[in-house]
Amino acid sequence: NYYESNKYFTTHRLINRSGRHGDMKLINRLKRVVADVFNTTVKEIDGRSRRAEPSEARHVCFYYARRSLKLGVVESGEICQRHHTAAIYATKKVENLLTYDLNFIERIKSIEEQMPELKENL
Repeated sequence: NYYESNKYFTTHRLINRSGRHGDMKLINRLKRVVADVFNTTVKEIDGRSRRAEPSEARHVCFYYARRSLKLGVVESGEICQRHHTAAIYATKKVENLLTYDLNFIERIKSIEEQMPELKENL
């Protein structure tokens, strides 16, 4: 897979494209917090798993990358080594889940309590 073989290149391209070097530290922290809330690991979020926990966690990472970190669709896709269309789909799915799924909303609140800087930028 292109993204897996070029993780170093992709990460540095993301930093250079966004122009904000602190973003990678925040993204890595976001992945750790999201992984903890969704009972998965960062490795599974970055992996190819289609199981519910890593997939939902990955979607939440895309959502916050787009909404809070103000990354474009290509850059937000690159944080989990995915195509930009996956980031578009994930963002829409999370926005939809936030309208009716109370369990999901509680998980999002838990993430925002642990990382208040995300909520400030929404």
